[in-house]
Amino acid sequence: MKKLTKQIIVAFYMTATMIIAATVTVMFMLDKPIISGICIAVLIIFIVMGTVFNFTINKKLLESENNLQVLENQEVMEAYCSGKNVEDMPKRSVKIAKLIRDITKNNSNTEILQKQIEYSALQNQINPHFLYNTLESIRGQAMMNDQDEIAEMTEKLSKYFRYCISTRGDFVRIYDEIQNVKDYFFIMRYRFEDRFQMTIDMEDEKIVQYYIPKMTFQPIVENAIFHGLEHVTENGNLKIRIYNTDKKISIVVQDDGIGMDEETLAKLMMKINGDFVANEAVSARSGIALTNVNARLKLYFGEAYGISIHSTLNCGTDVTIAVPIVDDRERVRLQMDE
Repeated sequence: MKKLTKQIIVAFYMTATMIIAATVTVMFMLDKPIISGICIAVLIIFIVMGTVFNFTINKKLLESENNLQVLENQEVMEAYCSGKNVEDMPKRSVKIAKLIRDITKNNSNTEILQKQIEYSALQNQINPHFLYNTLESIRGQAMMNDQDEIAEMTEKLSKYFRYCISTRGDFVRIYDEIQNVKDYFFIMRYRFEDRFQMTIDMEDEKIVQYYIPKMTFQPIVENAIFHGLEHVTENGNLKIRIYNTDKKISIVVQDDGIGMDEETLAKLMMKINGDFVANEAVSARSGIALTNVNARLKLYFGEAYGISIHSTLNCGTDVTIAVPIVDDRERVRLQMDE
């Protein structure tokens, strides 16, 4: 099969080359030097591309042959050690299917990790010391001018950026996530002129010592503010409730904002789970943060964990985050697997 594919490619290039060469000859006979020059240039490009492509194809075929040979030798050795008949081994087509399946799986994981890679690259491009020093200068100037609100907001902003940009690992304690989301919410309250408030309720104070992927809370809170509470004129409420069972931790972010109807909610859940949604009611911006958090949680912990949403129009929305209990030992194992 691979030889036939190569023959087809070679035949294509030979045919194209002959056609272009014939065109050059005709154009010369018709006294068309410009067109002839263009055809000669195209001919040269075809020859170079054909040479490179032929080299690449040969290299890839050789690599595939070597990979399949390794698989074949490994299976023969396993059959020999187990006492099986080597003649009963699967044919090469089965090996090819297995190899393709493994490659497809690896490509899928690579696509899921792409956003995390881009986020890490952005971290490396920012000079954190310059940012912290600038914010500290603004804070000091505000304190000298008795502008306490600006000084406090600048301090919260500095702490928030320090947490986001820090490279201490992908897993942090729930306590750290809570402190970060408090700083973020303080800034948002100042922006929206105290139109809403946030409360945090935990059934067990020990739960804050467990670990969770970094930046899990903040995107959910941000989504609740801009898609739920932004249109509330006063007395809006956002509540974070954290509780655990024997093997799982649940974080529920509740808001009493505008909510959404069943159809919009269903399409949002399709978007979060990676399904295509052709619907104007779900904007391009809506659900992006939820989708990213959900993908990260499933990547780390499996399909049993992630985000679920319940919402009622004009009443509010509940976003539930489900994660396993990750203690110090489990955190070390997860970071080694990264």
